[in-house]
Amino acid sequence: MPPTPILAPGDASMPPSDCTVLVINDADVTASSFQHLLERADQGLGPVLGVGYDGPILELCHAHNLRLIFLAVDQPDPRGFDCLKQLKTQLSDRCPPIIAIGPSDADAAAQAFKAGATDYWVSGQITPTRLHQALELKPMLHRSAELDAFQVRLSDALRSLADPIEIQVTASRILGEYLNASRTLYFECRDDLYCVERDYVSGIDTIAGCYPVTGFGLAIFVEFCAGRSVVVADVRHDLQLSPAERATYASVQVVAHVGIPLVKAGNFVAGLAVHSTTPRTWTQAEVKLAEETAERTWAAVERARAEAALHQSEEKYRTLFQNIDQAFCLIEIIFDEQGQAVDFLYLETNPAFVHHAGQPMAGKRIRELVPNFEQFWLDQYGQVAMTGEPVRLEHVVEGLGEQWFETSAFRYGGAGSGIVAVLFTNITDRKQAQEKLTRELNRRKALLDGSSDGIVVLSRQGNVVEANESYARMLGRTLEETLTLHVSDWDAKWSPAELSHIVASRQFVGCTFETVHRRRDGSTYDVEITVSAVDTDNEFLQLCICRDISDRKRHEANTVFLAEVTVDLSRLTTANEIMQTIGAKLGAYLQLSACAFVVLDHVAQEATITCDWHLGDGIPLTGVYRLSDFLTPDFLRDTHDGKPFVVCDTEIDPRTNAASYASLNIQAFCTVSFHQDGQLRSLLAIYNATPRQWRADEIDLVSELANQIFPRLERARAEAALQRYNETLEVRVAERTAELSRSLAALQQSEERLHHLAHHDPLTGLPNRLWLNVHLEQSIQQAIRQKTRLAVLFVDLDRFKHINDSLGHRAGDSLLQQLGDRLRQVLRANDCIARISGDEFVIVLEDVKDIAHIGAAIARLMTVFEAPFKLEGQTVHMTSSIGISLFPDDASEAATLLRYADTAMYEAKEEGRNTYRFYAEEMTATAFEHVLFGNALRKALQQEQLHLVYQPQINLQTQRWVGLEVLLRWQHPELGEISPAHFIPIAEQSGLIHEIGTWVLQSACCQAKTWLDQGLDFGRIAVNVAASQLNHENFVQVVEDVLRKSGLPPQHLELEVTERLVMQRTEAKIQQLKQLRRLGIQIAIDDFGTGYSSLSYLKLLPIDKLKIDKSFVCDIPHDANDMAIAAAVIALGQALGMTIIAEGVEEEAQVTFLKLKGCHEAQGYLFSRPLRPEVVPKAWNRCCPQSHDASLQPG
Repeated sequence: MPPTPILAPGDASMPPSDCTVLVINDADVTASSFQHLLERADQGLGPVLGVGYDGPILELCHAHNLRLIFLAVDQPDPRGFDCLKQLKTQLSDRCPPIIAIGPSDADAAAQAFKAGATDYWVSGQITPTRLHQALELKPMLHRSAELDAFQVRLSDALRSLADPIEIQVTASRILGEYLNASRTLYFECRDDLYCVERDYVSGIDTIAGCYPVTGFGLAIFVEFCAGRSVVVADVRHDLQLSPAERATYASVQVVAHVGIPLVKAGNFVAGLAVHSTTPRTWTQAEVKLAEETAERTWAAVERARAEAALHQSEEKYRTLFQNIDQAFCLIEIIFDEQGQAVDFLYLETNPAFVHHAGQPMAGKRIRELVPNFEQFWLDQYGQVAMTGEPVRLEHVVEGLGEQWFETSAFRYGGAGSGIVAVLFTNITDRKQAQEKLTRELNRRKALLDGSSDGIVVLSRQGNVVEANESYARMLGRTLEETLTLHVSDWDAKWSPAELSHIVASRQFVGCTFETVHRRRDGSTYDVEITVSAVDTDNEFLQLCICRDISDRKRHEANTVFLAEVTVDLSRLTTANEIMQTIGAKLGAYLQLSACAFVVLDHVAQEATITCDWHLGDGIPLTGVYRLSDFLTPDFLRDTHDGKPFVVCDTEIDPRTNAASYASLNIQAFCTVSFHQDGQLRSLLAIYNATPRQWRADEIDLVSELANQIFPRLERARAEAALQRYNETLEVRVAERTAELSRSLAALQQSEERLHHLAHHDPLTGLPNRLWLNVHLEQSIQQAIRQKTRLAVLFVDLDRFKHINDSLGHRAGDSLLQQLGDRLRQVLRANDCIARISGDEFVIVLEDVKDIAHIGAAIARLMTVFEAPFKLEGQTVHMTSSIGISLFPDDASEAATLLRYADTAMYEAKEEGRNTYRFYAEEMTATAFEHVLFGNALRKALQQEQLHLVYQPQINLQTQRWVGLEVLLRWQHPELGEISPAHFIPIAEQSGLIHEIGTWVLQSACCQAKTWLDQGLDFGRIAVNVAASQLNHENFVQVVEDVLRKSGLPPQHLELEVTERLVMQRTEAKIQQLKQLRRLGIQIAIDDFGTGYSSLSYLKLLPIDKLKIDKSFVCDIPHDANDMAIAAAVIALGQALGMTIIAEGVEEEAQVTFLKLKGCHEAQGYLFSRPLRPEVVPKAWNRCCPQSHDASLQPG
């Protein structure tokens, strides 16, 4: 049965009211019952209305402001469910909550909810509490509806808009209107700025623009970066803000705000802000809504930007497709039943493809166009369509003039589409460029690998881009391994972070600096690096040229160590103090196990270690040992000349008594001996407990140290003996007082005399170099304090060597003594003069006012040389060359001032002597180089750095040796091989050419005599003679002495003189050449044709041979002028009856020409390179066996 209506239908005409509840046909609960329940719920609301199913339900809903509708439903009766559906449809969003009331039946409840019920109550279970809760449904649903409307508006806006800025401002407006905000804005964080394109405002000013992030609160910015939202109810009372930051908010009319950051991939990129001009407590729902809106806005903005970029990309693609030079097409692959590609259809082609094809191809099959089309390409395209794996092939298209093309194919339209996109690119130019680049790279690699210096190229990140073999060897690695390294893998000076910064910042580009590198085995070495920039198309690279300077650094460190030892020796007194102090210093410096000072007693056959130093818990060595245990015959033989005795491993070195050293835990040692009166007296020994390869610089250091220590120790022993003697004298002081006093006085005078001799030149009595160095340093310090200038004058006598050579050394000494006296007389009392070596004097002028002051001093110096000098009964006029440097104008260090003055003096000599020159910066490098090379060359002669090589001279007819030209070589320990063209001129300028020339002559003659004794019939040795040698008056005597001492027959010696030298018409020179000829020595003119020969004068000279200069030989047979000159020289020599030899022969064609013209002999790389002495016999045996048909091959 249907429920009975509560009210009659006519009651709907009652006047409108704020009715709370409408009850529709509830049989159990009447309207009055609901009214009673409302009063119990203390709602104080309007009356409850009742109506049946057939009553004016819609009219009542429209006429009254309903809070709630109760609707009775029952499953057998469909009217309640139909009424429910009709109310939801007709009232739509104005429909209040509808609670269905029915039986306790799940199906009925489900049907009610499906029809649109807000809730379902079981009949008889209505209480005031439940009614109270139900009455709250409408406000809640109203707010939910508003939120739903907001979400719909926001979704529609974000979905429909395509412009990023419009999305930002629309989302800000929708959120601002919903939250009733004064201002809402979306901002992006760029370069520490808040950037607002546009904002939504309600009643306040817009703030679109960019603002520093710190202006709105550093603490807030930190929160944003951490991804945390910021909610402020009143910025005026926010303690996290400074007064300035609160003022910033006031300037934009903000009192309360919500800030939502957007952090993506760890970076704060954007955000959303909601502003209020009044204090406001933001609810959690409002903050959450703002956060959700910010995320959705950001996603929409990024989507819009991506879609814009995609649209732009598509436009670019279409434009590119139509306009690119490369041919492009889309093809559809046709497969047979077995899945093999048998044909394809052209779907689309671009204009470039049509141009290359010569006709439109779209819609046509390839088999129709080209019946014999290669199956290879069909298989390739089919594979792309099936697998989706793109292919790229390079091939030659013969029909287009042997041009290279790159064909790129990739699947288009997804799997199963069968469509392939094909791009054809003409790469002919690229292939040619690649071939050119390959050749260039091979050339550069050859240059890199040919360099002795280590070369490495680094990227901006510090990774190795390129390196040469020399650098890989420096690191102790293979080249392949080196190319995988980062700079931090080998640099031991800086941390990886510092190295990355140094490389990235280009800090050392254009500089040379020093650092420490680490080898693969962990050992380190010092290196000097020069960095230059290399700009490429793709990135910035740095080219580093690396040089191992370990030896140089060790040499510098050794020099400092020896200087420190010198200072220590000056303050130490006893032998024990000296050895303990210096031994400890030496042991720590060289990381030794022990070192000791050994005194030898040959009478008692004992070795006494008087004092020693040992590392840690090492075995003390002090004691007395049997001499035979240590002084083996090999030891005595190898050390008789004072050379160090070096043993790297006593267990395998047969020269030592291994058992004796094993008892002392010694397995490697080096000793330096001290001889006195022809007998071995003492040893300085350094020991190592394990085998050790002693470096040359370590041995040199110990030797130099021994040279300083031994005299000082001898003196200490003498002083100790004197001390013991004095102690003995104290017992008899009464009877020996007078004698002791005389001894002490004599000792004091001796020390004073020694001190004077140490600081003064014994010949002239002038201060020496040691005193000058100290005085000059003091003068510089005084000039700095007084702010004055000083001048250093370097005085060198002109042609002083001529005085020594012509009048004797006694005359030279007398000249120096007279000059010292004269210089004392013309200088002021506060000026310093010192003789530093030979004929070199240095004068220091203090308190120099100006250049005129120096000029006056120089004028006084020049007067010294106006009067002649009386030497050995002869009257001699002398001049000098003077170089001047100024402090502080030229330099501020004593050594530099002296060097600059010396340089200026050499310039004065080059200007013609008897003059003076101030230091000129532009010639410093050249002059200093000459000085350094001169000194190094003198040292090279002393230390046997010079050696000779021999280049065979060949008879062109018999192909047998007729001689060997002697060539001088200099192997410098640090600079390597130095060209004779570099050091011979320096030797001539420095006067060393006489010593070097005599040494060359002696060495060559002795070597030749050895070969003769061995049965080596080499012919002649040809020795070059410098101009200054031949000009020397006793040159012939020197040659005679050399031949006599060496025992070489004169006919085996040939002297080569230059064409320019023999053309200097001096009778003395001609006589010398004739004397040499009479001895049986042959004379040859070297480099003939490069001078200015007078034929009339040439025929008068005692010449046996003409040598054609290699400059006329090297271009034969390509240069007609050279061929003509060579032919003329050969004809001239033949006419004068001379032997003709050509040098620099390197090609068979040159030999053919020379033989044709009648040249007798030749030499050059075609026959042999210059040979070291030990190689000559073997080369001679190959060239000149018993049979005469062999030819000399290059050695």
